[in-house]
Amino acid sequence: MSAGRSTRLAAVVQSARTRRAVIRAGVAAFVPLVAGGLGSWADALGPLALVVAPLRRPAPAALERTPLDAQNGPLTYVAVGASDTVGFGIADRARRGWVPLLNNKLPQPSRLINLGWGGSTLRQALAQQLPRAIEAQPDLVTIWLAVNDVLGGVGLSEYRADLDYLLGELRTKTRAVVAVGNVPYPADFLDPWGVPEIVRRTVAGSWNRAIAGAAHKHGAVLVDLYRGWRVAEHPEYIGPDGLHPSEAGYASLAETFLATLRAQRVIG
Repeated sequence: MSAGRSTRLAAVVQSARTRRAVIRAGVAAFVPLVAGGLGSWADALGPLALVVAPLRRPAPAALERTPLDAQNGPLTYVAVGASDTVGFGIADRARRGWVPLLNNKLPQPSRLINLGWGGSTLRQALAQQLPRAIEAQPDLVTIWLAVNDVLGGVGLSEYRADLDYLLGELRTKTRAVVAVGNVPYPADFLDPWGVPEIVRRTVAGSWNRAIAGAAHKHGAVLVDLYRGWRVAEHPEYIGPDGLHPSEAGYASLAETFLATLRAQRVIG
């Protein structure tokens, strides 16, 4: 078999595996949605949430925080994540990725430690990134790790336990404010595998409830990318590879994180 044919075959096999992983995640999410009633379905169905919003419990009030400042020396910001945190898909990752753009908007001077690793799952980040994050003793940590776990077939219960451990370690071993991004809205153009829309939304809703629950438990800031990063309305936010953000997408991501940090009084 030629190298080109072998590569194409590997891509087809991987695509089929990814599609099966997403559909399995959708099936696994179905029972909790039924048990949870209309409020749970609202999270999965996106815009239809407006119909049943009055039936849902109100969101918890924001924690009282003292805004971060750099008056006593540089503010240390650690970013934990995967390829999007690194800035894959654009030429000038060091300046135009969402992490360095966000860092530039923090109180200055600031020190950025970007621990992002391409392809990382949350379990891998526990071994590769968490120890270095704790060692840095940061003032702010951002975490955006979910999509690789979904596409890689990681079970939601396993992911939930890993996220609980990650946030618990950061809470007890650092003084950092931790901000966690969730799963973005699963727009049609982000799905080359042909997964039905209802399945994509169900999976996103189920995983995002797990992320929100862990963030609330550990006093972390939830950055709601599902609703706040409006990628479905802006296909130009995604780069030519159909997966990673473009420069415009990274800029919008940085603004979404920044707006949440300001709304939660993490920064002034």
